[in-house]
Amino acid sequence: MRILFVQPSLQPPGGGNGVAAWMIQALRDEHDLTVLTWAEVRLDEVNRHFGTALRPGDARFLRAHPRLAGMLDLLPTPTDLLKTALLMRAGRGRAPAFDLAISGNNEADLGDRALQYIHYPRYQRPRPGADLRWFHAASVLRAYYRLADAASGISFERMRANRTLVNSGWTGRLVKSLHGIDAVTLHPPVSAPAPVEWEAREDAFLCLGRISPEKEIEKVISILERVRARGHEVALTIAGGRGPFAYMREIHARVESRAPWARLLVDLDRGAWNRLIASSRYGIHGMSEEHFGMAPAEMVAAGCLVFMPGGGGQGEILDGDPRLLYSSEQDAVEKIDRMLRSKELQTEAREALARKGELLGVEAFCSRLRAIVSEIGPRP
Repeated sequence: MRILFVQPSLQPPGGGNGVAAWMIQALRDEHDLTVLTWAEVRLDEVNRHFGTALRPGDARFLRAHPRLAGMLDLLPTPTDLLKTALLMRAGRGRAPAFDLAISGNNEADLGDRALQYIHYPRYQRPRPGADLRWFHAASVLRAYYRLADAASGISFERMRANRTLVNSGWTGRLVKSLHGIDAVTLHPPVSAPAPVEWEAREDAFLCLGRISPEKEIEKVISILERVRARGHEVALTIAGGRGPFAYMREIHARVESRAPWARLLVDLDRGAWNRLIASSRYGIHGMSEEHFGMAPAEMVAAGCLVFMPGGGGQGEILDGDPRLLYSSEQDAVEKIDRMLRSKELQTEAREALARKGELLGVEAFCSRLRAIVSEIGPRP
């Protein structure tokens, strides 16, 4: 089939961009792809960060409004919503020439034959507090929403007629409540290093993801400090992309005061990232309501025992295992303490997660996506 793939950016960081890159790789051999983006596509960076192996010949890579993109990039705020709106309008104009239009960037009106992958619904307003910045005054935000919606020309009727995929059952329930859409859950593709023998790993914890307030990294540090106070001499490595400067400074100070058992690593390449995951026994995640969580999923797929909050869609990564899901700092300390004291409990939990890890792999994701696209079929 001739497929138009519409995505603001494929560039790292960002789990959504990584999912889009893997979607393109999954479809490249069986379909004629055109990829329409707002940002320039630099495949070497995409492959290095997300573990894909995309080639320039896999698709026609086109940019919508490159001159306008350059002008908007000069503004003091990101204007991502406006850029996405203009991109979706451009995609909808091109879509009739294709059998199917696909977006990996939440709700999309791309005409009469479209498939959308929703990570967290764009039209869930107001946005979560973690998304808000200094320029998001309520009155300004309302006006900006109106401008972006007008620029996109969205038809919610057409959008609701799309085939809809979501990254977790939790997101699917949110989409159902907001739009009345019945969605299919397709967990994101998890590219992780092959599991390493347990005894060869370090007795250490990883906290992976963007160094940003919504990740609640200060909570993770507090939990591990309390675990160590119970006699467990475990180390903690925090690693991820750069977040807001003030928060980066705060986390750096907290880590520095807890050296040598804590350390902070920023902007690792894929090889170093994978080596870190493969060499550690445990993972811990702090965000209270992550809609999925690519970093903890990578740790699970690589055989780490990962502790995370029970809210949001992230619990699906652990199949709701109560031994690893926590409801508070105190609960996390108790469950980690119990796990570290019992090799039998560790073995049981690891065996359960090994089965889940296989289901989260890129092959499972790519195979299922290809089947869904094949089921839709070419334009009549």
